[in-house]
Formats: sequence, structure tokens, C-alpha cells
Amino acid sequence: MRSLVLGVVSAMFVALGCAAAATPMSMASFRDAYIAELRREAPSVSVKIVADDAVEVTDGKRLADTAYLDNAYAFYRQDPSQLRAILKRYVGQILATGDLSQYTAAQLRVLVRPVSYLPSDIPPGKRPLYRPLAGNLVALVAVDQPTAFAFPPADLLRTTLKLDDESLWARALQNTGRKLPRVPPDAGKSAVAAFTTGDGLASSMLAEPDLWDAPEVEAGGPPVVAPVEKDLVFMTRLGDPAGVAALRGAAAKVAGDPDGLTNQLFVRRNGAWEVLP
Repeated sequence: MRSLVLGVVSAMFVALGCAAAATPMSMASFRDAYIAELRREAPSVSVKIVADDAVEVTDGKRLADTAYLDNAYAFYRQDPSQLRAILKRYVGQILATGDLSQYTAAQLRVLVRPVSYLPSDIPPGKRPLYRPLAGNLVALVAVDQPTAFAFPPADLLRTTLKLDDESLWARALQNTGRKLPRVPPDAGKSAVAAFTTGDGLASSMLAEPDLWDAPEVEAGGPPVVAPVEKDLVFMTRLGDPAGVAALRGAAAKVAGDPDGLTNQLFVRRNGAWEVLP
């Protein structure tokens, strides 16, 4: 794991601009190509589209799995010539996932994702364990598997691990917290700070109150964050207009970017996140 706090944000803005380069295939078209490859590899599976970037896959031998395609699409955007290889890799992952009931509490993680990870047409019994976070973000309990994160239904989590919801959240937060960077007391006070982990977990910082509600962190003024990617969170202070403007600029680049998490900014007040108008 690597944890970085960057004092200068301009280089990150350049990187974000590069990541948003045009690509000839939309997410919906990529999803359709994924489904076609899946049916070539496993003609007997049934597939249901549940979101632009998600499909539910059932093979009749196990519980349905949901394949989230944002990571695969991001790799495709980086090199569209590798489309077939990327499709085969990610199709192979969903077909090799196996029994979703085979995991331990040590594999639980809390991930922050867009609310689109909870399509409205998925029955409540098949939804992962989640909590609203703020704005268009939710926190979900996931399982860290060798090739990807999985989101077992909440009922399956309870049955498999024999834990109630509070215990599941507590264990997932504990596991995740070990991989997250700390928030230094002076972070975001004199320059925009940026946090990343190398494990795709930086946005999970928003689900960990202890990082933000410590007296020494609160003393610098209300934190404002822009979780622009799953593994990239910018931070400044509400009392720094230039810093807030810089975060708005970074967030504006998220629109249409499959690596992007949200274009909203959030401020921490009274132990909770609020959308910054």
C-alpha cells in the first residue's frame, strides 16, 4: 500500500484531463460487447442489464452475480485496441467467481460508490449491505476477492458469516481502515491535499468518521473533499476559497469519465457529510 499527501494539485488536474480522453465506444456499447462475449463463453448463462455499467449473471448453479464494468471500461479507454483481451479477462472473472458464500469476515471492505450501484429494479433481498453517505454516493459492504470486489446480497452476508448488520459494518470498517491514509491535522490548510492508496480505496475514507472528526483535524476548519475517483480524493478547507475553487475544477472533469466517482463536493459538519452547494 502507498499513501500520498500531495501539496500541489496541478499535476493531478493534468492526469485527470488525460484520463478523460475520448473513446470510440460508449459505456452502453461496451456493456453490450461484454454480454456478447459472455454468451460466447457460456451460452447457458442468463444475463439481465441492471444499469449502464452493470449486468446480473446467473448460470443456474449458484446465486446470481452482478458484474460491475466500470473498471473494465476504464482499461478499454486507456487502450481501445485491447478490447477483446479486456472482455475475455473480465468475462473469465465473473465465470470463475464461484460460490459467493465462500469468504471470511477478514475479506470484508467498505467501498464508496455511486448510488447507481443499487439499481432500483434489483429486489431488496438481492441488494448488498449499504448505507447512504451523502449526495449521490453510498457506502457498501464488499468482499475483497483475488481478482475483483464482489457485492454479495446483504442476506447472504448475514447467513454466511453469522453476523448482524452492525457487526458486519464494524468488521468491514476495521478491515478497510488498516489500508487508509491518515488525515494530517494541517491537511488542506495551506494547499490542496490529495489522498490515494494504490488499492482503489481512497474514496472509502469518506466512510471512516474517525479520520475526519478527530479534534486536531476539526481545528483546521470544516474539511471539503472532492472524491473524483475511487482512489483519488482531493481535500481543502471551507475557509479557503481558492482551494474550494480548485476542487470544483477537478470535480468538473469527472462528467463522462468512467474512472470518475462523482462531480459533487462534500463538506464535513457535525459528524456528517453534506453536499457543498
